[in-house]
Amino acid sequence: RLRATTAVAIEAPEDALLAALLARLLAERQLRPSPATLAWLLARLPRRHEAVILAVERLDRAAQARAAPIAPPLAREVLADLLADLPEAADEDFVPPAASGPKLL
Repeated sequence: RLRATTAVAIEAPEDALLAALLARLLAERQLRPSPATLAWLLARLPRRHEAVILAVERLDRAAQARAAPIAPPLAREVLADLLADLPEAADEDFVPPAASGPKLL
C-alpha cells in the first residue's frame, strides 16, 4: 500500500504566504509599518514561519520600548541575528513614506 501512495516534498513557504503571515501578525499587535518596511523585512528574514513570529515579537517590544516606528534601522538592530546575510544595501536605500498618516494593511 505504501508504494501506491505519492510522496510529496514540503518546501519553504512562498513569498505571498510569508507576506500574509507577517502582515497578519503585525496587524494583530496593531503595528502598521509602511509597505516599504514590510518589503525590506521580507527580503531579509529567513523563509521560516518561526523566524517571522520571533521577528514580530521582537519588533513589537522594541518599538514600544523606544516609542519608535518599525523601520529598517530599528529592525536591523533588533533582528541582527535573524536577518539574512545580504549585501549591505543598508538603510540609505530606505525611503520613508510621506507623512500622510498611518497606512492600513
